[in-house]
Amino acid sequence: MGAGDGRINMNNNEFSDLDLDGKISFGDFETEIIGTYDLATNTWKGGIYDARTFNVDNGVYPLELTSASNTQVTQFGSDFGRRTGKSFGRGTDHIISLDEECPVYVTAYKYYDDNNDRAFTPLYRRQSHEVYLAGEKRILMQPKEDLIVDTYPSPLTAGCIPELIDKTTPLTFTVMDSTGKPMDFQFGVMDPQGESNVYTEDIHQHLFNDSPTEPLPQYYWTRTDLHNVDLGYDNNTDMYSKARENFTPIQVDFSKSNEGKYSFKNFCANDEGLFEVRVYSPDHLHMGRTWVRVVNPSVEFQISPMDIQGNRMQGMMSISDPDFIMTAGVNRIYVMQIKAYNAQGQLIKGVDIKNPYRNPDEKDEIVHSGHFTPYTSKPGSFDLSLKFKEIPSPYYLHLMYPGTQERIELSYSLIFSVAGFGPEKEIFYNTTNIQYEDGLFSKSGVIEPNPTMVLRNGWGFGSIYNSPREGVYLFPDINDDKKLTREDSLQIGPDGIARVILFAEDICHFGVLVGGNYFTDSEITGDIVGTPPGYADDPLTIRRRYRKVWDNLTGYGLSDGVFCLDWDAFPEIDRVISPPMLTIQDSESKFAFRRDLLSAMNYDLVYAVPNSIHLIIQPADNRDLPITKGYIRLQGNTSESYVYGAIGPQGVENATDILFTPTGVGESIAHLLYTSNNQLYNRKEPLFDGPGQYVIDLITSFDSVRALQITFPAGNKLLAGYNNELIIQVTEKGTNAPVQDATVSVSYSDFAKTFITNARGEVVVNISPKENDSVRFYALYKDALEQEVFLKAVSP
Repeated sequence: MGAGDGRINMNNNEFSDLDLDGKISFGDFETEIIGTYDLATNTWKGGIYDARTFNVDNGVYPLELTSASNTQVTQFGSDFGRRTGKSFGRGTDHIISLDEECPVYVTAYKYYDDNNDRAFTPLYRRQSHEVYLAGEKRILMQPKEDLIVDTYPSPLTAGCIPELIDKTTPLTFTVMDSTGKPMDFQFGVMDPQGESNVYTEDIHQHLFNDSPTEPLPQYYWTRTDLHNVDLGYDNNTDMYSKARENFTPIQVDFSKSNEGKYSFKNFCANDEGLFEVRVYSPDHLHMGRTWVRVVNPSVEFQISPMDIQGNRMQGMMSISDPDFIMTAGVNRIYVMQIKAYNAQGQLIKGVDIKNPYRNPDEKDEIVHSGHFTPYTSKPGSFDLSLKFKEIPSPYYLHLMYPGTQERIELSYSLIFSVAGFGPEKEIFYNTTNIQYEDGLFSKSGVIEPNPTMVLRNGWGFGSIYNSPREGVYLFPDINDDKKLTREDSLQIGPDGIARVILFAEDICHFGVLVGGNYFTDSEITGDIVGTPPGYADDPLTIRRRYRKVWDNLTGYGLSDGVFCLDWDAFPEIDRVISPPMLTIQDSESKFAFRRDLLSAMNYDLVYAVPNSIHLIIQPADNRDLPITKGYIRLQGNTSESYVYGAIGPQGVENATDILFTPTGVGESIAHLLYTSNNQLYNRKEPLFDGPGQYVIDLITSFDSVRALQITFPAGNKLLAGYNNELIIQVTEKGTNAPVQDATVSVSYSDFAKTFITNARGEVVVNISPKENDSVRFYALYKDALEQEVFLKAVSP
């Protein structure tokens, strides 16, 4: 064990006997061989076994390392020097660090008398060449895992630096020994001069290890490492720095080390997840571990539904229920009051601070750190062409930042589209990457603009989280600089409240990125990842995921230059904008249509006959304002391109009726759309560029099935008390085609029998009902609507 000079034929003379006890012992630090050499008897004890003249237990040699032979391993390595990051120095730091570990080597030598001279001669430079290295094994030691390590606040909140929410609670680790005594790391391994003081920077560098386990998962978040610099690549400088801007955010406070408390300031992660931290004692003989858990912030919305009245809005009181669902495409506007909370239930506020990461060239260094950035998932209009014909082009949602005005008025200058980026707004925030079955990834890095936002091969600019999330997100570019920055966010006030007005024009998810950090106040530190790594085909190690070819702007960094809110986090849940709710009935019977013959998800219509459909429309949430305008359009396999009905009041309902004749049989032959004219678009001075008509997939489909009908070609009169021969024919409604192999059941008081129709769809039955008997005829066929007919026996 040691630095490499522990050879059995070296250093075994009296000059190595430092304590003059006649022995050269491992326990007295006189040799790196784990044994004791007796100068008087020329013999070894402990970690050496001489088996030159005999074989012991078929090659099993016991090596007893005991205190009696002074051969117990009592330390983990040697304090060879000190290291900060990748820089080494000669001075000791009183720590046995990970790179100063000394493993145990077990070496087996084979002796062979090559020239049969019964000796190890001839010698070369006083060394024999008749000794061969037969084998060697390295044994890695493990510290005793008996330290008790805990962390607070727990859990942490994604998107937030803990001490910006509560200045008393930076990320802190408490470390105690197995008895519960606080571990003070200010005192470490004593050097020959009797010194053992450990500097704070050395405690930080060597005693806290948060290196991730490799290979990394397919999706990996963005978080500050606990080390700004380190020997490996998992540190803030190597992962996130740019050509002329080192990223070294972590600051430590170990002033309470006597209490076993070690604080790390400016920690931030952008997603929920877990990572392990391993803590070592300065002598490396003891260690403990803990898991740091991060959860996404919770966001609370108070939502007020509004209808447009002139240039103002008129609506109802706010709804704070998290289950409230907004309705898409009905010219509905929702005024939102937004609050966000960390994992401990504390309100995330806008805080006036001096930001050390603000661009030093900017004059204003006093900034607010709390902010929201609204987003939507991909609007449903981008997928309509896959299902419908003759529909408008895809469109985006809009929102308005109302500021602090008490009265909200619609203003062109305050309304913005929630869209993509770049000159044509066709770069979308894609949170996915593509991994193949062989474990490799798609190298294609750009987000290809395409009209349906279909996620093709490649590495999305937003693939910086622990999951693919919704796949595609859209954001507002408030200052029209073609990128997403802090300037596009809503400022959280000192009361923790921000306000936004959402035009719910399409089906999607809506939410806000939450930022409780000051990294994203600056584009320099806010945009540190996003570009596909240079090793995008295999980014399963930290180095291969975060390193790319050098350039003069970003160095080896992966900043994408488009999305600069990399540290902000998605909320715990999104709000949902859904299509209106429908109640679907038969217009005549008011009964619901069946859904059990083909697809259980679809309503069953009768093929080849007019189906009168009664459609009652309601908002997605019954607490919302009613829907009084618009059209419901049915498009399917019909000779007409589509049929539609205008929504209007029918008693206490808002409804319409549609008459539809299917011309084919099968599943999902027709679908429903809701359309309404965009009231703002039709103005002489439109408030924003948008579609002239909103089109919403009502996510309602119809199957077309055959329906049976029973007829009696020779008459249907039944005489009581007589033998009646009756011809029953089963045909299809609409086409009148005969149905072969249909099952016909005939039953009355004391008779029940089934028959199978012939090629003409007919069966002949002989029955003798009694007076007042009611005879039931029931026809059944696979995937067809049944028919039931009753005939009553009459007196002759």
